[in-house]
Amino acid sequence: MSATSVVSIEKIAARVGVSLAPGGPLDQEVTEDHLIRDVCGFAVQWQSLAGRLGVGEADLEGAKEDGSDARRKRELMLKTWKAAQVFDATYRRLGEEFRGLGRADLCLEVFELAKAAASASNSSEEPGNASASTGTAATNGKSQPQALAPSPAATEFTENSMIDDLEDVTDWYRLGIKLNIKPAELAKLQEDYFKADMRKNKMLMIWFRGDTSPHKEALLFTALEKIGEKVLAQKLRRKYSIYS
Repeated sequence: MSATSVVSIEKIAARVGVSLAPGGPLDQEVTEDHLIRDVCGFAVQWQSLAGRLGVGEADLEGAKEDGSDARRKRELMLKTWKAAQVFDATYRRLGEEFRGLGRADLCLEVFELAKAAASASNSSEEPGNASASTGTAATNGKSQPQALAPSPAATEFTENSMIDDLEDVTDWYRLGIKLNIKPAELAKLQEDYFKADMRKNKMLMIWFRGDTSPHKEALLFTALEKIGEKVLAQKLRRKYSIYS
């Protein structure tokens, strides 16, 4: 397939063997692993792609100023796009934008990634795990509702407690975007700090000290939910007695 050939989306999907039906593999959210490991390596004009994905010049300001190479700039652009999208950071959207740039070959590769992601997801769903995900416990072969633990006394929300609570959160960049930290600031953290934990902790400190709202913890929990950390957000709402 020629890189610049005009090929219908239907033909590309048929060649890959993936359905175009809504809710199918193409409508999965693109994994960060696929973005960084695979898509960032595509030979494409990242500024043109940024425009098609709705990432503005201001969002890429940090990348233009820090002297990063082309791959680093693409990484920042793709992460910014993914973090800003609530429902539309999908393989379908990404593939269609590559096709719109005349890169049917890259659209096909994105659809291949969607197919691989769906296959990996299906293989990880093993029988017998349903009770764990629905909040039930097995007793004599029957599922029984589990009683929720009583809410503990409210704990003070501090900078140190927040950093401890978020120790296992790895997607610090998306969390920063959801907390309204500017992409240029996040790009500088990536440049200044080698370890991801240091970047995350510094980002949280910047947010904590800069946000003057009376119930900033509620904003943090909402941001956690938006990046897929719903279980942690629920746990912290109970810890700090925040239910709004």
